[in-house]
Amino acid sequence: MSTDNHSKNDARDQREAHLAALSLLILRRVSDTDIAEKLGITLGQISRDRRILTKRWRAKSDADTETRIAEELRQIEQQEREAWQAWEESRTDPASDGVGDPRFQQVLINLRAQRMQLLGIAGNTNIMIDLGSQHATINVPPAAETYEEWLEQNVTMERLTGVGLHTCEEA
Repeated sequence: MSTDNHSKNDARDQREAHLAALSLLILRRVSDTDIAEKLGITLGQISRDRRILTKRWRAKSDADTETRIAEELRQIEQQEREAWQAWEESRTDPASDGVGDPRFQQVLINLRAQRMQLLGIAGNTNIMIDLGSQHATINVPPAAETYEEWLEQNVTMERLTGVGLHTCEEA
């Protein structure tokens, strides 16, 4: 490695160490004046470095959020495949008259609402369900943010449709 490259790497490493030290102090809510004194830099340098750190933090947060959303969407897709398969299998039950168990359709509706919320397009949504010889339109409210809200939505859905959501413990 040439001396110039070695010097550039050393300077880059020093700069990153400085930004790491500054980041730690900022996150500990140390005042800019105290940071300047501790690190031996000016308030102007702190301001410039803070902008660099903020850009990095935002970029990392955005990337982490995008990754998490993609993972959640994949899980929803897998659950949908399983719910569709279960619904199709329930249609072969002689007691269902070929219509199938509507609880699986409710699961699919809820998964769709979750997907819409993740994608930022949630809101009250009307979904048309075709059950062969029967049709139904269900108004799906935005996904619940709390257990109490979910429970209230579930009770309302059960009262309207006769089918509610059930937790694993209840099933």
